[in-house]
Amino acid sequence: GAALATPYETVEDFARLSGIDVSGHQKNVDWGAQKKAGVKFAYVKATEGTSYRSPYFTQQYDGSYRIGMVRGAYHFARPDRASGAAQANYFLQYGGKWTADGKTLPGMLDIESSSADPYNRHARHREFVRIDTTYTIYSKLMRSLCE
Repeated sequence: GAALATPYETVEDFARLSGIDVSGHQKNVDWGAQKKAGVKFAYVKATEGTSYRSPYFTQQYDGSYRIGMVRGAYHFARPDRASGAAQANYFLQYGGKWTADGKTLPGMLDIESSSADPYNRHARHREFVRIDTTYTIYSKLMRSLCE
């Protein structure tokens, strides 16, 4: 039979796929310039901890999508301030929901060093991933049952 069409000829081509992450620090991103530079996807900061929502999230998230990029949202982890479950739920409420539209990447967790001790930090990250993974699996299951 005929081979399935793929957007990349080799794994190496796929590995060179160019993407960026943006947050409120970049403010008004020139998405046209990013696309001309070869950027194919963007991760946009949505939330941090359980009290911060990026004021530029919607503008950046929608802007990357409108220019034709694949986009995803990310959460900046603050394990020293809240449980993983609380942060995952906050992220899902304010931008972390994944949709099966072929242009949206799954939510991402930005883990950087913090003042939390290593045991609690890792336990809270695992808790976050469980909540986010459960939501994604549940969403996919519900969509498939409704179609």
